Amino acid sequence: MVRRNVVCATVAIVAMLGLAVAAQAASLYKFDGRWGSYGTGPLQFDTPTALTVDGDGRVYVVDHDNHRVQRLNADMSFHSQWGTKGSADGQFNYPWGIALSSERKLYVGDTSGSNNNRIQIFQLTGFFLSKFGGYGSATGKFNAPRGLAFDDSDNIYVAEYGNNRLQKFDKNGNFITSWGGSGSGDTQMNHPCDVAWGAGGYVFIADEYNHRVVKYTSTGTFVAKWGSNGSGDGQFQYPLGIEVGPDNMVYVADNQNNRIQKFDADGVLKYVWGQYGTGDGQMKQPCGIFVDDQLRVWITEYSGHRVQRFRVNKRPSAPTKVTIKPLPAYDDTNLTANASGSTDDDGDPIAYRYQWWKSDDGTTFTAGPTLKVLKSTETTVGQFWKVQAWAYDGVSRSAKVYSDVVEIRPPNTKPTAPTSVVITPKNPTDDDELKATATGATDADGDPLTYRYQWYVSTDGTTWTKGPAQRYVGAAATTTGELWQCQARAYDGITTGPAKTSAAVEIGAGSASALALTATAQGGEVSQIVVSLSAAARVRATITNLAGIRGGGVAGAGPGGGHQHAELERRGHVREQGSRRGVSGAGDRSDGRRQPNHRPEAATAVSADTGGKSRPLWRDGRGVLQAADAPFRLSARWSPAQGRLSGPEPGRADRDPGRRVALRPGEADMTLPCRNHDLPHRIICAEAPIPCVPRVWRPRLPWR
Repeated sequence: MVRRNVVCATVAIVAMLGLAVAAQAASLYKFDGRWGSYGTGPLQFDTPTALTVDGDGRVYVVDHDNHRVQRLNADMSFHSQWGTKGSADGQFNYPWGIALSSERKLYVGDTSGSNNNRIQIFQLTGFFLSKFGGYGSATGKFNAPRGLAFDDSDNIYVAEYGNNRLQKFDKNGNFITSWGGSGSGDTQMNHPCDVAWGAGGYVFIADEYNHRVVKYTSTGTFVAKWGSNGSGDGQFQYPLGIEVGPDNMVYVADNQNNRIQKFDADGVLKYVWGQYGTGDGQMKQPCGIFVDDQLRVWITEYSGHRVQRFRVNKRPSAPTKVTIKPLPAYDDTNLTANASGSTDDDGDPIAYRYQWWKSDDGTTFTAGPTLKVLKSTETTVGQFWKVQAWAYDGVSRSAKVYSDVVEIRPPNTKPTAPTSVVITPKNPTDDDELKATATGATDADGDPLTYRYQWYVSTDGTTWTKGPAQRYVGAAATTTGELWQCQARAYDGITTGPAKTSAAVEIGAGSASALALTATAQGGEVSQIVVSLSAAARVRATITNLAGIRGGGVAGAGPGGGHQHAELERRGHVREQGSRRGVSGAGDRSDGRRQPNHRPEAATAVSADTGGKSRPLWRDGRGVLQAADAPFRLSARWSPAQGRLSGPEPGRADRDPGRRVALRPGEADMTLPCRNHDLPHRIICAEAPIPCVPRVWRPRLPWR
């Protein structure tokens, strides 16, 4: 009870002075969870002082000022509790330490009162089994028994806070030996608070008021000691808890420094972590400490009223590559370090840290800035630089890796503009891939050069739109009538030089894609227009504007006839051409009477014939044809009497008067059997691997 008041008073002094935590060494441990709060309910604590974990992961916490032990499940949910304030069996008066024997029995140090000062033994369920001790200074008696520890023979060591000694008993409480005495000598103690056994069979004492750790043999022979009063690495301010882990390392709860220090068995400091506070990973007077088989470190916080757990953080792997860019390195250019290739087995996010090093001779290097980007103001022509990089996961850092050494050169000179930029082919069609070739740029520094390209496209030669930024433009990106030009710049690895622009080229209609159509019909008033396409392709075709009968001259090969031509260009642009030869006037017949003009409607149906199977292709003048496996034919028929172009009815095509004629590629004329009727047409074929575009279609209207 007196010690508890001293601790609280010390905490108040620390808070007033604003003493937070000593400088820490690099930490290998990472926050892994916290449980509890101040109170008297389940999973609440009032100054928890010690804990242990059984083989099934269940946690047992000594709840000092609540005079009880709480048992928590492996998932840290509340399971049960036992104990109330008193001196009867199973009751406590400010219990402190706890230890688990190999027989899975719990030993609890019951520290205060004339009728307590004993060790009580329980089953894991909290069922009372036995006790030994009693108040006094004789062997086997206790004055404030606190820390407990078992050796591999199930002998139990008891750190006796009030009598300044260590007593050793067998598992049944039979006294074996003791050593100590009040003082600061090698075999003396000043309020030993906790004890641990391990690391080759040695006993380690947290000697609280001597601010040190003392190492003994199991019979009490002094071996070593380390630590002094202070906040530096390896120093202590009231160490309250000590533990030897499965790794044979010694872990110390440095109470007033609010941290955990980890040493090897000879007292060499390995790691330090923790600082004052209530956040995750921060601490308020760590007291009890336990290290489980997974090397997870459990602590209780005396005035933080909670349990925290830390896990071993797996260090990220070292970078596999560290580079400096750009190369070559110039005096007027910032240098950027880039590291990559590190991994983290814990899945923690990785950040890279950098340290630059400079040298005047390329041999002896001194530390420079710790930044990713080295400003050009830091460098001088003729200096040598390298960068060191490592991965950091928020807790631990990887091994460090160096980049290659670079030498700083005089400022970079931009390359010149290309002397020539040429587009090939010179007269492209919409079937051709465009290729730009730049040549003639030079670099005064002798840097190797590459070229960067930027295409521009226009439909009128005035307004240009940015196109692909690459050397090649595929045929699918171009359209007949478009103008294309390319701008090129030389690049030396750092900067680009001035631009040179090619001459513009105009995209013509592809010769390979042209489809000239010819049909001749003799006699009759009804004939079919048949278009045969042999390309296995997806084709979008549209026939519209069939109603535009224009009055005018007669055309044909008959007496007094003349010619009128309608040229169909790609993408549906109709250009009327031709002249009237012979008879002028509209609709003249051979008998001198004028033929009335008809205005047929647009096509209502056109069908496709693929391998003998006919199916509808158009509805209301539009549609999409797909023929992926065979030549196909587009069929329609013209009926002057109905003023309509329509598809043939299945099975009735042969009954129609007139002659059925296929239109073949390579032929140029088509004759329709309608008299002095000028039929404007529009057909568009697109989206084919080899576009099948009716390039020229010249209907010749005969006079009969």
